[in-house]
This record gives sequence, C-alpha cells and structure tokens, in this order.
Amino acid sequence: MLSSPSGSPSLLQAIVAHYDELIGYVRRRFGDKAFAQEVVHEVCLKVLKNPAPAQDIQIPLAFLRRMAMHTAIDRCRSERAYAGLIDTTDCLPGELACDGGGASGLTSPELAALRQQREQALLCAIRGLPPRSQEVFILIHLYHMPQAEVADKLRISRGMIARHLARSLEDILPVLHDHD
Repeated sequence: MLSSPSGSPSLLQAIVAHYDELIGYVRRRFGDKAFAQEVVHEVCLKVLKNPAPAQDIQIPLAFLRRMAMHTAIDRCRSERAYAGLIDTTDCLPGELACDGGGASGLTSPELAALRQQREQALLCAIRGLPPRSQEVFILIHLYHMPQAEVADKLRISRGMIARHLARSLEDILPVLHDHD
C-alpha cells in the first residue's frame, strides 16, 4: 500500500495517507488548524525537495510527525522573533503607549499615524542596508527562511549569513529603539 517501486515505504505516500492525522497532531500541540496545515504543507515541500532514502526510515509516520513538530517549533520561534522585532504597540513612546485599556488619550487615527511613521522608519532602515544584508534580512525575517536555506539560495556560507544578519540588526535596532 505505502510502497515505492523498490518495495520500501515512501514518505510522500505516507504524507498522502496520513495527511489529516498529521494536521491533527500538529493542531493538538499548537491549537491552530491553519497553522497545522501550513506546517504539513511545508513538510511536504521539504520531502519533495530532499527525498530521504526510503530504506533509512523504518516508520514513516513517526518520522513525519517528528519532522512536522520540528518544523512547527521552528516556525513558532521565527514568528515570535519577528513579532518581537516589529511589534508596533510595544514601541510607541512611553507617554503615548496604551496601558492595555486604551486610556492613553490618543485616538485611533493618531495611533495609526504613529504606527505608520514607525513602519516608514523601519522600511527606510531596511532600504538603507547594503544589498546583500538587505536580502538576507528580508529572506530570514520576512519570508521566515532558515539561515541554511538562505545560504544555499544566495550561495554564501552560513557564517556570512550570520555576519549580514548581525550587520542588518545593528542598523535596524537603533531605528526601532528611537521610536520607543
């Protein structure tokens, strides 16, 4: 049933056969069905991109569950880092920031204008980066690509990825803190 021409189980066939089960597994752990679907789709893409030798995998479903869990964890970490970097409500000036109840005295249009100014400052900072640092920053923080994948895509070492990322954060973080 789940055999490739060589008689070994195929990961792709296992994904198809256990698709709903994999989504349920991730959803139970993380609570969001749409997130779980995205994770399983990402796992499917990884399997298509880099097919593992079928004879090395004894229990395809267990392997896929672990792969899905690691992918979900990576995704949560990158989303959390991105949210911390770009969260506009935490970065409003102290006297203007909402105290949870919205009793700051600012109207919704004023808050929207502050957010827009902050976004414009961030965009200017990103545009001001050297081209390679800008590309690395965008791929990692906006497209949530792993550093290893970015290194492969740009054909540079992971060490250079780390340097470009550090450079971009050096230039961008002061802009974010200036708007505190």
